[in-house]
Amino acid sequence: MLWLKYFIALSLLSISLAFICSTNEQHAVLRVYEDGVVEVNITISPSLFMPIVNITLLGEPYYLTVTDENGTFLTYELRGRNLTVYSLGARTIFITYLTSSITSKYGEIWTLNASFPFNFTVILPSNAIILSINEIPISITSKDNTTLLTFQGGDISISYTLPLPSPREGKGETNVSNPPMRWELPLYLTSILLSALAILLIKRTRKRRLPMTLSEEERMIIDALRRRGGCAYQYEIARELNIPKTTLWRHVRRLSELGVLEVQKHGRQNYLRLK
Repeated sequence: MLWLKYFIALSLLSISLAFICSTNEQHAVLRVYEDGVVEVNITISPSLFMPIVNITLLGEPYYLTVTDENGTFLTYELRGRNLTVYSLGARTIFITYLTSSITSKYGEIWTLNASFPFNFTVILPSNAIILSINEIPISITSKDNTTLLTFQGGDISISYTLPLPSPREGKGETNVSNPPMRWELPLYLTSILLSALAILLIKRTRKRRLPMTLSEEERMIIDALRRRGGCAYQYEIARELNIPKTTLWRHVRRLSELGVLEVQKHGRQNYLRLK
């Protein structure tokens, strides 16, 4: 009967290992930016003896990176939104990518649609005003005018709006009881036209000046391009400055919107050129 005891013990051990290998801890953080782009960060703690991890990504991903707890890039296969990661003994897997297919805008109202089978946190843009949520979150916190909502998984839809910039209030009192007379109207329109022309001339003279609000990383990107003659591939800048691809793309996109540089597509690579 000794062989029977060994058989039962091995069977229980196999069942325990199968249970351990089939479970893993997962959590996601969705950071929503003002332009509707969402940075998705998924953290997975794979179970013991699990060499392969399969997960379905949220939205259409681009600038995807998969690393372990040491920052080492892991091998993966992406088919559509189905991601297969070869963990190679990693204790923690970090999946980071950008997507713009899970947000939509109608008028001034933004809507975020997300779905995860595990807990995830949504970080809305600064000063965002929540209009509706289809599910009650586990927790709601606020930090530096930013709202963080944590959900217990499932299908989530959040509608929000961003505040419009408030016009500067003029000094002194405004006499609303005395509107301009008819003979004052041409002079009023003339002053508006002259002001508009002055603003246009100022913008043209300052077009080539760099904004004073550039971050340190953005100035590093500009300096790196200047060292390369004013143009380079994006991956060359990422390798020189040691900046993650998703972070570099946000800075490049902002510099492009500011008119500092232009982004050209050379095959599947981004080619950056200073203006």
